[in-house]
Amino acid sequence: MNAKLNLILAQAENRYLTASEIQQLRQTLTHWRLRLEIYERLRERELGLWEIVARQIHTRFANIDPDQRDQALALSQLLLHILGKVMLFDYPQNLAEQEFSWILARVRVYQLDSLVGSVMTAVHGQLGMVLGTQGLATLEPYFQQITGVMNQAPALMGLAA
Repeated sequence: MNAKLNLILAQAENRYLTASEIQQLRQTLTHWRLRLEIYERLRERELGLWEIVARQIHTRFANIDPDQRDQALALSQLLLHILGKVMLFDYPQNLAEQEFSWILARVRVYQLDSLVGSVMTAVHGQLGMVLGTQGLATLEPYFQQITGVMNQAPALMGLAA
Protein backbone atom coordinates (compact mmCIF):
# COMPACT_ATOMS: atom_id res chain seq x y z
CA MET A 1 0.00 0.00 0.00
CA ASN A 2 1.10 3.58 -0.56
CA ALA A 3 3.43 4.82 2.20
CA LYS A 4 1.62 8.17 2.45
CA LEU A 5 -1.73 6.43 2.89
CA ASN A 6 -0.25 4.10 5.51
CA LEU A 7 1.16 7.06 7.44
CA ILE A 8 -2.16 8.93 7.46
CA LEU A 9 -4.05 5.87 8.66
CA ALA A 10 -1.43 4.96 11.28
CA GLN A 11 -1.40 8.46 12.75
CA ALA A 12 -5.19 8.38 13.12
CA GLU A 13 -5.38 4.85 14.48
CA ASN A 14 -7.29 5.77 17.65
CA ARG A 15 -9.22 8.78 16.40
CA TYR A 16 -11.13 10.18 13.45
CA LEU A 17 -9.14 11.73 10.64
CA THR A 18 -8.66 15.49 10.82
CA ALA A 19 -9.86 17.73 7.98
CA SER A 20 -6.27 18.05 6.78
CA GLU A 21 -5.78 14.27 6.84
CA ILE A 22 -9.03 13.76 4.96
CA GLN A 23 -7.85 16.22 2.32
CA GLN A 24 -4.49 14.42 2.06
CA LEU A 25 -6.31 11.11 1.78
CA ARG A 26 -8.57 12.48 -0.98
CA GLN A 27 -5.54 13.77 -2.85
CA THR A 28 -3.73 10.45 -2.48
CA LEU A 29 -6.78 8.50 -3.66
CA THR A 30 -7.25 10.86 -6.62
CA HIS A 31 -3.65 10.27 -7.68
CA TRP A 32 -4.11 6.55 -7.15
CA ARG A 33 -7.22 6.56 -9.37
CA LEU A 34 -5.26 8.37 -12.09
CA ARG A 35 -2.45 5.82 -11.88
CA LEU A 36 -5.00 2.98 -12.03
CA GLU A 37 -6.50 4.47 -15.21
CA ILE A 38 -3.03 4.70 -16.75
CA TYR A 39 -2.27 1.12 -15.71
CA GLU A 40 -5.53 -0.10 -17.28
CA ARG A 41 -4.81 1.80 -20.50
CA LEU A 42 -1.35 0.25 -20.62
CA ARG A 43 -2.77 -3.23 -20.05
CA GLU A 44 -5.52 -2.79 -22.66
CA ARG A 45 -3.18 -1.46 -25.34
CA GLU A 46 -0.21 -3.69 -24.63
CA LEU A 47 -0.64 -5.92 -27.68
CA GLY A 48 -0.51 -3.00 -30.11
CA LEU A 49 2.56 -1.62 -28.38
CA TRP A 50 4.38 -4.97 -28.66
CA GLU A 51 3.55 -5.36 -32.33
CA ILE A 52 5.26 -2.05 -33.07
CA VAL A 53 8.22 -2.63 -30.73
CA ALA A 54 8.75 -6.15 -32.12
CA ARG A 55 8.88 -4.82 -35.69
CA GLN A 56 11.38 -2.15 -34.66
CA ILE A 57 13.62 -4.62 -32.83
CA HIS A 58 13.48 -7.21 -35.62
CA THR A 59 14.24 -4.59 -38.28
CA ARG A 60 16.98 -2.80 -36.38
CA PHE A 61 18.69 -6.00 -35.23
CA ALA A 62 18.13 -8.24 -38.26
CA ASN A 63 21.72 -9.55 -38.05
CA ILE A 64 21.51 -10.56 -34.39
CA ASP A 65 20.64 -14.07 -33.27
CA PRO A 66 16.82 -14.42 -33.31
CA ASP A 67 16.83 -15.96 -29.82
CA GLN A 68 18.66 -12.93 -28.49
CA ARG A 69 16.15 -10.61 -30.20
CA ASP A 70 13.28 -12.57 -28.69
CA GLN A 71 14.88 -12.29 -25.27
CA ALA A 72 15.26 -8.54 -25.78
CA LEU A 73 11.52 -8.35 -26.47
CA ALA A 74 10.77 -10.50 -23.43
CA LEU A 75 12.93 -8.13 -21.38
CA SER A 76 11.03 -5.12 -22.66
CA GLN A 77 7.74 -6.79 -21.75
CA LEU A 78 9.05 -7.59 -18.27
CA LEU A 79 10.20 -3.99 -17.89
CA LEU A 80 6.81 -2.64 -18.90
CA HIS A 81 5.00 -4.91 -16.44
CA ILE A 82 7.37 -3.84 -13.66
CA LEU A 83 6.91 -0.18 -14.57
CA GLY A 84 3.16 -0.56 -14.48
CA LYS A 85 3.18 -2.14 -11.03
CA VAL A 86 5.66 0.28 -9.53
CA MET A 87 3.77 3.28 -10.94
CA LEU A 88 0.37 1.93 -9.87
CA PHE A 89 1.37 1.57 -6.24
CA ASP A 90 3.77 4.54 -6.32
CA TYR A 91 6.29 2.29 -4.69
CA PRO A 92 9.67 2.76 -6.40
CA GLN A 93 11.40 0.76 -3.66
CA ASN A 94 9.75 -2.32 -5.18
CA LEU A 95 12.03 -1.93 -8.17
CA ALA A 96 15.13 -1.98 -6.02
CA GLU A 97 13.93 -4.71 -3.68
CA GLN A 98 12.54 -7.30 -6.08
CA GLU A 99 12.58 -6.67 -9.79
CA PHE A 100 16.11 -5.28 -9.92
CA SER A 101 17.60 -8.76 -9.51
CA TRP A 102 15.20 -10.22 -12.09
CA ILE A 103 16.18 -7.61 -14.65
CA LEU A 104 19.90 -8.09 -14.11
CA ALA A 105 19.54 -11.87 -14.22
CA ARG A 106 17.80 -11.73 -17.56
CA VAL A 107 20.36 -9.30 -18.98
CA ARG A 108 23.20 -11.51 -17.74
CA VAL A 109 21.79 -14.88 -18.83
CA TYR A 110 20.90 -13.78 -22.34
CA GLN A 111 23.78 -11.30 -22.79
CA LEU A 112 21.42 -8.46 -23.62
CA ASP A 113 23.55 -5.58 -22.36
CA SER A 114 24.14 -4.28 -25.90
CA LEU A 115 20.41 -4.34 -26.71
CA VAL A 116 19.07 -2.77 -23.53
CA GLY A 117 19.30 0.86 -24.66
CA SER A 118 17.57 0.13 -27.95
CA VAL A 119 14.79 -1.84 -26.29
CA MET A 120 14.20 0.95 -23.78
CA THR A 121 14.15 3.58 -26.54
CA ALA A 122 11.63 1.56 -28.57
CA VAL A 123 9.37 1.01 -25.56
CA HIS A 124 9.56 4.66 -24.50
CA GLY A 125 8.75 5.83 -28.02
CA GLN A 126 5.54 3.83 -28.00
CA LEU A 127 4.47 4.68 -24.47
CA GLY A 128 3.63 8.26 -25.42
CA MET A 129 1.39 7.02 -28.20
CA VAL A 130 -0.30 4.44 -25.97
CA LEU A 131 -0.69 6.51 -22.81
CA GLY A 132 -0.93 10.07 -24.08
CA THR A 133 0.92 13.04 -22.64
CA GLN A 134 -0.49 12.86 -19.11
CA GLY A 135 -0.02 9.10 -18.84
CA LEU A 136 3.55 9.28 -20.07
CA ALA A 137 4.31 12.15 -17.68
CA THR A 138 2.99 10.06 -14.77
CA LEU A 139 5.02 7.02 -15.81
CA GLU A 140 8.18 8.98 -16.71
CA PRO A 141 9.86 9.12 -13.26
CA TYR A 142 9.57 5.34 -12.95
CA PHE A 143 10.77 4.88 -16.52
CA GLN A 144 13.82 7.05 -15.79
CA GLN A 145 14.54 4.98 -12.69
CA ILE A 146 14.47 1.71 -14.58
CA THR A 147 16.51 3.22 -17.42
CA GLY A 148 19.13 4.17 -14.86
CA VAL A 149 19.17 0.60 -13.57
CA MET A 150 19.58 -0.76 -17.08
CA ASN A 151 22.37 1.70 -17.90
CA GLN A 152 24.23 0.46 -14.83
CA ALA A 153 23.65 -3.21 -15.60
CA PRO A 154 26.88 -3.83 -17.57
CA ALA A 155 29.02 -2.26 -14.84
CA LEU A 156 27.15 -4.11 -12.10
CA MET A 157 27.66 -7.37 -13.95
CA GLY A 158 31.35 -6.70 -14.56
CA LEU A 159 30.87 -6.19 -18.30
CA ALA A 160 32.47 -3.49 -20.39
CA ALA A 161 30.08 -0.61 -21.06
